Amino acid sequence: WEPDEDLLIPFFNRTPGIKLVLAPHELSKDRITLLMSKIKRPTVLYSTTTTKEAAEADCLIIDTYGILSQSYRFASAAYIGGGFGAGIHNINEAAVFGIPVVFGPNYKKFKEAHDLLRLGGAFTVSNASECDAILEKLHTDGKFLQIHGEIAGRYIRENLGATERIYNFLFKQNN
Repeated sequence: WEPDEDLLIPFFNRTPGIKLVLAPHELSKDRITLLMSKIKRPTVLYSTTTTKEAAEADCLIIDTYGILSQSYRFASAAYIGGGFGAGIHNINEAAVFGIPVVFGPNYKKFKEAHDLLRLGGAFTVSNASECDAILEKLHTDGKFLQIHGEIAGRYIRENLGATERIYNFLFKQNN
């Protein structure tokens, strides 16, 4: 989403040493072109790049559907979009890989967001300076990154099995 991009892209443009994978919400050609015009570092599109080009680029734009959840496995941290609009997207997809998650202020209806914020596996930001501060900390402090990533991963592991627990509860209620 554009409000999220307006926080992330300036930070990325001025911070050497990081790589960025962007998965835009809208995949129209005009939207991708606009997005690419904002990025001032070597950028490739998933749909047209080679493995070699992707390795050499600083930014990979995922311009297709269906691969985002598995892309998180290569990340050190994740910014989850939607928090300046209707609400954040799925934070569990990233946290399951043991990485800290960052998102905007509209997370109120998501239990996992509240839990991860309370535990320290997630961070919320309301503006560019808050976003810059947490992204900089995650980028430069390896111990901080590790600790908060482990918290996120542990939260997911400790909350696995909801379907089985619900099934068992319902089944036991009917006997």
